[in-house]
Amino acid sequence: NHSEHYAHSTFTDNVLHELLGILPQTDNSLIVDPLVPKTWSYFSVENLLYRGNNITVIYDSTGERYGSGKGMRVYVSDHEMVHKDTVQRVVVNITPVDTDHSLRHGSANFAANPYRKGYPRPYASFTDNNPGCVWQAVDGRVFYDYVPSNRWSNWQSGGASDWLAVDFGRPKEVSSVRLYVYSDVVTGEGRTDCPTKMLVQYYVIDGNKWVDAESQTASPVQCSPNNLNVIAFKAVKTTQIRVVFTRNVAKDYYCGITEMEVWSEWPSVADTYEAEDGVITDAELERSATASGEAYVGRLDNKGSSVELSGFYVNKSGDYKMRVFYANAGAQDSVHGLVVNQLHTLEVKYRPTASGWGHFDDNTYVDVSVPLLYENIPFIDIPDKHIEDVYYYRWSSLKRHLRYLTAGTGYMITEFVHDVGYSAKFGVINAAGGHHIYEARWLRDTSLVKDYINVYARQLDSRSNHQYSEWIADAAYNAYLVNGDKNFIVSQLASFRRTYDLWADHFEPSLGLYYISPEWDAQEYSAASVQTKDKYHGGVGYRPSHNSEMYGNAVAIARMSALADDKDSEREFNDIAQRLRAAIIEHLWDPNRQFFYHMQRENNTNHTLLDTREEVGLYPWRFSVPDERHNYSLAFDQLFNPEGFGTRYGPSTCETRSKWYDGSQRSGCCWWNGNSWPYSTAHVLSSVAAHLRQYTSQNPAVTAAQYYQLLETYAITQYKDNKPYVAECHSPGGDFWVCDSRNHSEHYAHSTFTDNVLHELLGILPQPDYTLVIDPLVPKTWSYLLVENLLYRGNNVTIMYDSTGERYGKGKGMRVYVNDHEV
Repeated sequence: NHSEHYAHSTFTDNVLHELLGILPQTDNSLIVDPLVPKTWSYFSVENLLYRGNNITVIYDSTGERYGSGKGMRVYVSDHEMVHKDTVQRVVVNITPVDTDHSLRHGSANFAANPYRKGYPRPYASFTDNNPGCVWQAVDGRVFYDYVPSNRWSNWQSGGASDWLAVDFGRPKEVSSVRLYVYSDVVTGEGRTDCPTKMLVQYYVIDGNKWVDAESQTASPVQCSPNNLNVIAFKAVKTTQIRVVFTRNVAKDYYCGITEMEVWSEWPSVADTYEAEDGVITDAELERSATASGEAYVGRLDNKGSSVELSGFYVNKSGDYKMRVFYANAGAQDSVHGLVVNQLHTLEVKYRPTASGWGHFDDNTYVDVSVPLLYENIPFIDIPDKHIEDVYYYRWSSLKRHLRYLTAGTGYMITEFVHDVGYSAKFGVINAAGGHHIYEARWLRDTSLVKDYINVYARQLDSRSNHQYSEWIADAAYNAYLVNGDKNFIVSQLASFRRTYDLWADHFEPSLGLYYISPEWDAQEYSAASVQTKDKYHGGVGYRPSHNSEMYGNAVAIARMSALADDKDSEREFNDIAQRLRAAIIEHLWDPNRQFFYHMQRENNTNHTLLDTREEVGLYPWRFSVPDERHNYSLAFDQLFNPEGFGTRYGPSTCETRSKWYDGSQRSGCCWWNGNSWPYSTAHVLSSVAAHLRQYTSQNPAVTAAQYYQLLETYAITQYKDNKPYVAECHSPGGDFWVCDSRNHSEHYAHSTFTDNVLHELLGILPQPDYTLVIDPLVPKTWSYLLVENLLYRGNNVTIMYDSTGERYGKGKGMRVYVNDHEV
């Protein structure tokens, strides 16, 4: 109990500095001069920080161990600086980076543990009949659905109070707890609601006891259901934190937490609301017996030139809803603008009331809905309420899939709300990774999409980047076009090059095409696979989808290389892209049937194309594969043809005239030979929009009106029980979801919609230079449209069209504002 693990010598320094020869210098250079045996066939040093730069040193005698070629290489921040055939002394020039790389406690949630083992370890005084649910309170996921469930609760506890604790495993300095409090009382689904009291305690090791944290301040003051509640306290260093929840015993309600986070520092979360004639502050929530009994309602008081607003609740659709009381007790109505967090302007009508200020009466308030994530998303106001409602729903759905992982990793986006067995590390599934990035690129907090791109760039395990076909480099570059962070996207270049090279094992040089099974193209039981012995896994071949995605990735890597001023890489990937483009057109386009087809790889020496059109044959346009010198547009004739893909809730994934078409399923997974899959519909919408904008010299086989028709159908498809909803796949002809299993398929993140609305319908087209093109595809009958709170390269952009000038009060016509200046 004394000499164990004695810290009285060096070893790691001997290995790094002496054996592996990493020799820091007084100037801006680094010498690498290994003393390793000549018999060594490999060695690697990575994750080494030298003067603000990430250093990697590798030697590989065969080139097979690390996949970067033979010899010795030195990389500085992912850029290859040295390449030698043998191990030898080299000098590497370094540009110092003046960056503080120290770990900052304020950026880390010390409670997060998606692994469900080790530390931090959650435990509780009582857990409902699912013992494993205590881990759901620290898994990084935040959503408030009754089903699918993701929460700890003390359902059926016999006590008046229970606690939820996190053991960090070692001392941490912490100063706030962030609680995402679950309530199904608000939604009318159960008896779990806000606790009447929440008390933070920390563990004192020396005294072996729990002590109340000092100076506890709750925000909001009274618990807000299905929302974030923060308890800040005087910083304390401890190994464990717990929160004691007192339940509402009188109503026999219980407590539930969908996520508990413990932070060292966190900025104030007090909401501030600004009105045109004053400031609304000091929120204080109250219950109202006359406001349906389930809503927190607000109070407005006269304070001279200012008014005070308090109160909101979360309704069943997952939106923040504010109930704003009438602020004018005079004889006439008055209309005021209300700016929420200085981001979104709402028009609120205050009507006179004989009772004066703050009278709690159901007849004296108006409802104002502010969408979930309102501080982060672009707002739209359009005449089509199906599209608008689904647009806001899909943002709330995306929030369900945002998952905090660990300190230093940040956020990712999941495909399913619960992990599945075939996912990679952290629950990553790359099949829809490109869709996720295209959606998340419009979030104002750009760290969310960058964290997610980093998850793939780090290649967490062998499956994270190379499991399903993907277009992640293409999506990442298009995210850069929105946020303009050149340094970030350039830092990903080496990783995307490596990921592209991983696909070499699926490349056929004689054809110049990539091959994959429909299953690993995320499309099981397709028309290509059901013709084989293995209807689920079979049908390995050359698909227009996968090859178009690889073309898009190659183009994106070439453009990233240009940003990095890496001429060799730019030339290499431009050549790869053009060769692949030519091969797709030569081998997968059928000039007689006017369509791109799957080509089976096995037992097909004549390279015969498939006998059936599949929806994937329309993917190439979104990646700009078709040559503009020839007219391939007749392929779009099939999109609305009832014998093609034109079904009521389509497009279908297989043409209806095919003998392999089957749209008869009512449940089960995963049939891609007929059903309507949002995954594919999103691709096709992007292809139609690209055709309309990029191939203007060709005879239009599809119009802007037809694009709108397709998007409207897509929106109508995304409903269930008259509410916006998305699952895995939908019947092509019936009004029901086919693949929609309980606690699994809900709010499935496998497609885009908000990007289709913003980028395609409303025509917000990011550019590689410092411009923005606006080119809407909206119907000519629309009399108005509005996009606001859109962040483009650090600028706030607002786009509005008002045919009469009466809706927005800015005059007739179309206007674009940048940072509140009409441009």
